[in-house]
Amino acid sequence: MCRYEMTDGQRPQTLEIIAADDNRSQRLLLRRCLTAAGHHIRVAKDGREALQLANEQQPDLIVTDLEMPGGNGFDLIDAIRGSDNQSLRHVPIIVCSSRSETISLNHVLDQGADSFVTKPVHVHELQLAIQNLTTL
Repeated sequence: MCRYEMTDGQRPQTLEIIAADDNRSQRLLLRRCLTAAGHHIRVAKDGREALQLANEQQPDLIVTDLEMPGGNGFDLIDAIRGSDNQSLRHVPIIVCSSRSETISLNHVLDQGADSFVTKPVHVHELQLAIQNLTTL
């Protein structure tokens, strides 16, 4: 279910989000849930495609899986953080992965991500991570 529940009675800001995942069902879920929350979503099937989208139009946030053929999440994080575009370097990145057993939050943060959400993604947890990273 992709119900967006507001706790403070205010509508959140609309964000431009890139969601990268090689799993089609996961991309559809992310698109549906984040669109229902009022955001504009562009989806990518791998890190290379996500980087291309980010270079075409800078997002406010990137949500990425780690394990993807054709450019994994760590490759994407490295490319974003090492970008010649100074403002793109500072775009918040949330990693969504089922590898919670083998990858610690500290490892993901050390690699340049800003937050980590375990798969299967619970919509409320993802929305909270987005809110924490984008609230002024």
